[in-house]
Amino acid sequence: MKTKNNAQAAFFKQFKDRLPPQSLIANELADSLRISKSEAYNKLKGNSGLTLQQLELLCNKYDINFEIKPATTLNSCNVRFTPFHSGQVSISIYIERLNYQIQQVAMKGLKKLTCSTDDIPFFHLFKYRELTAFKLHFWNSRIYTQRKNKPEQVFEFKKANKKDISNAYELYRLYQQIPSTEIWTKSELLIIVDQLRYAIESKLISDKKLQGIICQQLLEVLNDIEGYAIDGIKNKIYNTAYDWFYCDVVGNVSYLAEREDNDYCFLRFNTFNNFESSDSSLCTEVRMWLNSLLNDAVGFSGQGSKHRNIYLENVRRNIQTLID
Repeated sequence: MKTKNNAQAAFFKQFKDRLPPQSLIANELADSLRISKSEAYNKLKGNSGLTLQQLELLCNKYDINFEIKPATTLNSCNVRFTPFHSGQVSISIYIERLNYQIQQVAMKGLKKLTCSTDDIPFFHLFKYRELTAFKLHFWNSRIYTQRKNKPEQVFEFKKANKKDISNAYELYRLYQQIPSTEIWTKSELLIIVDQLRYAIESKLISDKKLQGIICQQLLEVLNDIEGYAIDGIKNKIYNTAYDWFYCDVVGNVSYLAEREDNDYCFLRFNTFNNFESSDSSLCTEVRMWLNSLLNDAVGFSGQGSKHRNIYLENVRRNIQTLID
């Protein structure tokens, strides 16, 4: 009985960590399990055990990992991801859900969003309509060809989903209000540039004028980011702090949202999908990794960054090659 009580006490510690600061744990438990407050208190004190069904319900609802005898050298946790393979999730749903997720994360006292990336964070791209439409088309093509096993479709801006573009722009506006630190690799051939070159060479963008517009908008994105880095601010209305670094080896694309209560992380897989989790152990690992990258990184922010100027010049040259 003692082992069960100790395990249940450890579970309720995780449960409490997932709740907003002002929440009463007994009330949350009673509401979630549809039991009386008296029974909730009995479970919290260890006088009454949780059933397997109740454990599963709480684990799924509050993203809690529960093991009676966890391994000492390995951790596990629940993660969320978008099941594109099911055929029930589209890019439209993905963008809407991402909007909701970022809003929820921001509502819980978001202090900073730190990312390591091998490409321009897509939030920046979503400021521009044609560039946004191309990026969403490319993502959608990955899903379409994977699920249908059919050739990629030609990109035509007039067929782009205007609601998706609008929702993506809302993601850009949200990101503009969140203090952020970005750690890029120093590769001058960014993925978005490579994707654009592939689309042009493969005749997936047949409209020459549209090709030029997208390339020019990509140059505008770099101009925007350069301005943020020089000022250390990406939104002067909200006085939103911005720091830009580069590092030789990033390894993977990770986002860590540091919040007032508990952190939240996004880990990219399959081109643009994400594993999402608020597990404290996983977030700690991500934070340690990002800090190690920052220790080896070179700063791009500030007025006189020679490294930033060299980097941007090389990237712009690659884009200009596409325009020419």
